[in-house]
Amino acid sequence: MTNKKKHDEQDGSTNNSYDAIDSLTIATFDVDARIFRTIWHSITMPVDVMWAACRADFTRYLSPIRVLVAIVSMQIVIGALVGYPTAPSVATMADSLPADRVQAWLDGRSIAEIDSTFTGYMSMLMWPLMILSSLPVLLTLKLMRWRLKFWAHTMAFLVATNASSFVQIASLPLALISPVLVVATLPLGLIFYVVQLGRIIARYYARSAWGLTWRVGIIAATLPITVGIMILGNFVAASWLLHHQHGLSLVELYTPQ
Repeated sequence: MTNKKKHDEQDGSTNNSYDAIDSLTIATFDVDARIFRTIWHSITMPVDVMWAACRADFTRYLSPIRVLVAIVSMQIVIGALVGYPTAPSVATMADSLPADRVQAWLDGRSIAEIDSTFTGYMSMLMWPLMILSSLPVLLTLKLMRWRLKFWAHTMAFLVATNASSFVQIASLPLALISPVLVVATLPLGLIFYVVQLGRIIARYYARSAWGLTWRVGIIAATLPITVGIMILGNFVAASWLLHHQHGLSLVELYTPQ
């Protein structure tokens, strides 16, 4: 038997095993085991997950887009359980400010009343902001390997993002001790994102150690731009919502009178 035949038979056996496990978890728990496998392999084997997504082969893995939606939902649920906000709110924005300034700014309104609608809208606006903030990285990847389809670059970005997001989710229980600990782990999530994307770059974008080094360096340099877009986008969105829904100015909240 040739090596190719052996490899094909092994793949077929592996796929059959995966199918059996997936069917069992769906029938028993109404949960597709591919979600756990995709998240775990996004951490341990990101190249394999990306390659499967590019081929639209979802026998072993789910689409990175579906995984991203699941991870964000998981983040919201776990954040609620441990009391850590996963979406901007007036309560978190005003938490470190003097109470008398906040009360004067509210002008008789209650924070709970505002957040009852404000937080929900900010959660929905998170998706377009994520897309907008990802453009610098996607364009950088496209310039690194122009002939590769934009879909492939998107899959590379999502696989790395999913892996780092899951690492950040794992840190949320630290909020039970102190929310500061969760904030302190955010740089670790960004570093892990660069590492995971670097592993994919090493396979599909770079042909030498030097090529890998400067490409990963450029990706790391885009992080401040990405974070800046998210921060600025959230501030603009929050300002617009507060002004049009409640007649409040977010700039005035942070500006001593």
